[in-house]
Amino acid sequence: MEHIDEEELERYILKHACDEARIEEHLLVCHHCMDVLERLEDEIAVMKMALESSKTGKSARAGR
Repeated sequence: MEHIDEEELERYILKHACDEARIEEHLLVCHHCMDVLERLEDEIAVMKMALESSKTGKSARAGR
């Protein structure tokens, strides 16, 4: 079984994948790709939180 590459999984998470149905079918049977997907989701969530924290910090400093 050929695995889905990380870039394609990132696009899937961000809703930019070309063939979501194919990816979803693959994820149903491939534990490896599902593990990679979960790791990428966690990494993206952390990056989003850091970005929001950075924006909040800049806003608070600008108001001083």
